[in-house]
Amino acid sequence: MLIVTLIWPMASKAGEIPSNSDVSWRVWVRIPAAPQDSGKEDLRPARLAIDFAEIVAATGQDGQVPPDSIRVVQYDAQGGKPLLYQNGQPDLGGGAPHRFDNAGMRGYSYMYNLISGAQQGDLVWVHRQMGAQASVYAVNFDIVPHDTPLPPTLPRPTLGDIDALYAREGFLSSLYHTQPAPADWNGDGKPDLLVGNILGHILFHENIGTTEAPAFRTGEMMRAAGENIDVGFYAAPCAADWDSDGDLDVLCGADGGKVFWFENTGGPAQPALDPPTPVMAGGAPIVTPPQPCPEMTFYTQDYVPVPEVVDWDGDGDADLLVGGYVTGLVFYFENVSGAAGAPTLQARGPLEAETGPVDTLWQAAPCTADFDGDGDIDLLCGTLDQRVLESTKTSWPSFFYFENVGTRAAPRLARRAFPLDENIDNLTNPRATDWDADGDLDVVVGVNYFVRLLLNVGSPTRPQFKAQPPLTLPWTPRIMAGFAAPPADWDNDGDTDFILSGGRTARFLENVAPGNPPEFKERGLVSAAGEVISHEFLPGDDHSFADAFDWDADGDLDYLLGNSAGEVWWYENIGTPERWELAKGRQFMLETGSPLHVGQPLDAPMTDFATHSGNRSDPAPGDFDGDGDHDVVVSDAYGKVTYFENTGTNKAPLFASGIELFAGEGRCVMAAADWDNDGLLDLLPSWTGDGLWFCRNVGTATGPRFEKTRRYDLTWIPYPHPYPIDWNRDGDLDLMIASSYSFCYYAERSFLDAGYAEAEMMGPPEQRPGQ
Repeated sequence: MLIVTLIWPMASKAGEIPSNSDVSWRVWVRIPAAPQDSGKEDLRPARLAIDFAEIVAATGQDGQVPPDSIRVVQYDAQGGKPLLYQNGQPDLGGGAPHRFDNAGMRGYSYMYNLISGAQQGDLVWVHRQMGAQASVYAVNFDIVPHDTPLPPTLPRPTLGDIDALYAREGFLSSLYHTQPAPADWNGDGKPDLLVGNILGHILFHENIGTTEAPAFRTGEMMRAAGENIDVGFYAAPCAADWDSDGDLDVLCGADGGKVFWFENTGGPAQPALDPPTPVMAGGAPIVTPPQPCPEMTFYTQDYVPVPEVVDWDGDGDADLLVGGYVTGLVFYFENVSGAAGAPTLQARGPLEAETGPVDTLWQAAPCTADFDGDGDIDLLCGTLDQRVLESTKTSWPSFFYFENVGTRAAPRLARRAFPLDENIDNLTNPRATDWDADGDLDVVVGVNYFVRLLLNVGSPTRPQFKAQPPLTLPWTPRIMAGFAAPPADWDNDGDTDFILSGGRTARFLENVAPGNPPEFKERGLVSAAGEVISHEFLPGDDHSFADAFDWDADGDLDYLLGNSAGEVWWYENIGTPERWELAKGRQFMLETGSPLHVGQPLDAPMTDFATHSGNRSDPAPGDFDGDGDHDVVVSDAYGKVTYFENTGTNKAPLFASGIELFAGEGRCVMAAADWDNDGLLDLLPSWTGDGLWFCRNVGTATGPRFEKTRRYDLTWIPYPHPYPIDWNRDGDLDLMIASSYSFCYYAERSFLDAGYAEAEMMGPPEQRPGQ
């Protein structure tokens, strides 16, 4: 509701910020002082619920507010002068870092940079609280005609309301399990991209370039019957005219082995999708099986199947191939209807090649096309190497390619080498299309977090594919590292860098341009004693959990590491604070002579997903007992938090047997910090089944004892790993939070404790002087 009564009058005075030619209107905004505000300066996210359509109507104008014209500028308490910022200069146009959230999309906005024409939503910005007094802001904006195109993307500074850390230039799809489907979705003759992901959503990226040189707009959530598409977890879309009515529908694989059909009832140029219905075969919904999977017999349901619509038997109607995730098999469903309309499918079992079933090990993603131009349909399959067998670690291909050496009506598949210039990793989902409109087939492929193009530099009959860099877009979430990305000033130059841990190895991400957000450059793999630090876990997933800590108290940061085996390793920095040189790793040992270890025994049988994923030791170091040396608290994948007292020294650590502190629900990762500023080290464990907790040290400096004091109700983050750090340098500890989907989130401390600083409008809009 627009407030039309001024709380107090606001006059234009000397010292007004010079007008910007594209910003002609403003509303004044007030943030009341909160009870917890004190005399110190504090930074925290502020929020204003705002309806720009209502505001535009109040101006007597007809039009819309382009979100890129919004500026949020802080003034003194009387509204006369803009406040000076840290460099001693008034802000002359950029204003406070801010974001305008579509009210209907707020639940997704920390994952996606979503563009829409919505005029109603939440304006969120970095608010500077100047002690125990109210704060005043001018929200400046422009008004343009309704038909003015909105910007294809918007900046995403880091604000602290548990929002993701963005990159000014990022990847077109940065969410894990990227599943692209090229198609002319809006009927303008140019190839667009539909992109599914692990959250079960599908984003539409409109081609705003040309047929020969595609360029894409920031993603828009695809909807069905007015609701955002959400198939649970994992979405693998395929765009095809499933019911033969002349427009493109969407078939989508989803978690649990399901396949859904979204019928397009809007037409080719203005598609409108109906709610999903299961794709049926033999009178029952298609569900891809989790077995046979001899390497992991404990799986009871499949992950995401990948559908491919194709006339496989050459009889003129649409059949369906579905790639199984856990089995790596490709299942064939024949259309036996013999008529127009949605197919009637009959299961025909897994596709066979010359030496047995088509088997990609995991994540079979079938793509069909006449790759060699001989008039029949060949098969290209994406794959995932689960690293179950030692022999697969260096030889597993990016794709499995099968040439059809039979006929169009009776395919017979023979394994061939795929003509690609490099191995592009795995977890691949290929889709064939003539990307550059040059008359031959190219391949668009989802690879982990990215969309890549394999450009055909050969010919239609003798293809040769050249891998291109991942497609990019401005302002997308920054790819960090799954599970672990500890922030610290690793090179001692006064800013915050990251170590991208989480996998078998780790990479150094240097902060090269502090700002909001900072700019980073990768500086290579983390090495010690001349070799890359690599912790393998042969039974299953390789994960490492690094930390920055001056373990030997010599004035520089060392490297501490937990791994999937459940061990803890220390790599001493024998270089300088500015230039790392790590010594060979030393494994932490107990007084008994055994290695420090958490989780299941290493020889325990692999009976479920948890044992396959490993123990995942995550160390949190510190002097917990006040005796001058460093102890360590270690969490694991089974929810336990264990304290190990150092009975040796910092230079020669040795540990007493572990004391269990907590036994929580689900996997646990954690941090240690003096969270309440009482001089004692507290714990911040995060359980996948119980959330993030502040566990206060209620003991003494020599006898730590921890109690679960407060649970932080975070926006949903997959497997959140907290890292205490004063990110915005306002004097209190904030949290950077890593996640299993490789994003990092920023939770400003005042927001964690008390939420947004809620703002209110002070009166009707006014035209800015000089406009």
